[in-house]
Amino acid sequence: MKKYFINKYTILMIVAILMGAISQPLIAYAFISLNSIYGMNPLNIKFSDFYIEIVIVIVSLFFASVSHIAKGYVSNIEMNNVRKDMFEAILRKTPGEFHKKDSGEYYNYVLKKVDAWQSGFYDPLWNIMQQIIELFCILFLVFYMNMTAGFVCIIFLIPLILNNIIFPKIIGKSYENFLNQDSKMVVKLKEFLAGFDVIKFNIAERIYADKLNNYFDKTNKYNQKICILNNVSGSFANMCVVLSQIGGIGISFVLMLRKLIGIGEFIALIQLLSYVNEPVIKLINATVSCVSLKNINIELKEELCAGINNLHTNDSQYQHKVEELILNNITYKYPGKQDFVFSQFSYSFKNDKKYLIIGESGSGKSTLIKLITGVISVTAGEILFDKYKMNERERYKNIGLVPQDVFIFDDSIRNNVDLLNTHTDEEVKEVIKKAQLMKFVNSKKEGIYSKINNEVLQVSGGERARIGLARVLLENKSIIIFDEILSSLDDDNAYKVEEQILELDNKIIIHIAHKHSNELIMKYDQVLNLSNKK
Repeated sequence: MKKYFINKYTILMIVAILMGAISQPLIAYAFISLNSIYGMNPLNIKFSDFYIEIVIVIVSLFFASVSHIAKGYVSNIEMNNVRKDMFEAILRKTPGEFHKKDSGEYYNYVLKKVDAWQSGFYDPLWNIMQQIIELFCILFLVFYMNMTAGFVCIIFLIPLILNNIIFPKIIGKSYENFLNQDSKMVVKLKEFLAGFDVIKFNIAERIYADKLNNYFDKTNKYNQKICILNNVSGSFANMCVVLSQIGGIGISFVLMLRKLIGIGEFIALIQLLSYVNEPVIKLINATVSCVSLKNINIELKEELCAGINNLHTNDSQYQHKVEELILNNITYKYPGKQDFVFSQFSYSFKNDKKYLIIGESGSGKSTLIKLITGVISVTAGEILFDKYKMNERERYKNIGLVPQDVFIFDDSIRNNVDLLNTHTDEEVKEVIKKAQLMKFVNSKKEGIYSKINNEVLQVSGGERARIGLARVLLENKSIIIFDEILSSLDDDNAYKVEEQILELDNKIIIHIAHKHSNELIMKYDQVLNLSNKK
């Protein structure tokens, strides 16, 4: 996360920190100067001196305001940059890496953990610098007024240092547990809300309410522990600060009784000692926060760095016409499983031919897609594209995948077809015609610019399948894989969509299905039954 502390905004932040750090000492200096010179008789104050002190106070308030605005400005910019970088880092992941975590965890990364990083680590780290400078300035003034009082302050501040060493580590562990539990709670909440209908129709409200309440209670337990530890740490810190002030005031009073200092200096010193409280408390809180959330900083840094080598370009060299897809003695088994899904399995898919892949549940149809697209890697053997091993990006350039449930973005029909927004309206309309979507488009008031979303009532299963088909046709992929896209369609729509698949030419067409038309099956060049694979 170093880039967010050392960049073009660093100078602005440092200037803001310095302005904020000296604002309070300037006010302190203004008041102690008056008290030190004139004591308790305000009638002795000259207008010229009073005017100077007022100017100092105004300048101090100006510095404080500018500092606050500038720090907030830079902080919000950096938080936004982290959020954008985090989302891009997620997008750089391979599908296999992405699906290792639940979507709720990524939601936490982009939103909640970035917010926690800003408020609990980024801002406090800068505040530590400011409070240290401010504390040194005030202590300098205390020592300037009276050395003995200064040393008393230092002695009573030593326990605060110990407090800053012990409590942050304890709180940090508790906060880490809290965030982990909170993340689990969010994931479960999203899961239960997604399964709302299932829960209702099975009259399982009480069971799932109890399950989620258990997550709520565990999260609250960690939160309560954090609150108690913070209160204990804060109370101890306040006690040390108060004792420091009492000690300093006591020494100052003794010095005044012995006539080593005047009453004006005594009042000024008391006022000055009161200023020690604020930077110390802020410093403690900032230190506790930074130490507590250091793991968040490390976690975000790791997530940002993950997959950085996968940063892609849009170079056309990635795409070329694939004439043959070769599975050469591929072997695969899922981690922790004994049985092989594929064992030295070989097959060849050729251009301008259509392949229907069938098989029982568990025969490896979905696994085969993941292997071909590179979501998972073969245990042994190799997958060749014209005798060439393609990397992840090259596969995405050449393989079009139409899944069972085509996702619809909350956007126009046009942008749902042309995801890259690199084609003309005419080109989009052309693939829409080929996918037989014109009836659907014409039924909308704004045509291809009509807004649609992922709601079931907005777009039917058949229309979703055709939108998915239009997407891959627009990008002119060499290999098009249809993954169980007929399963959720009625027989009539399933027949029509399958007809459209069979009309495609000059491509490698792979249709994976457990539902297909017996009437159309003869139009496939080959039927591969994975239940009988060797």
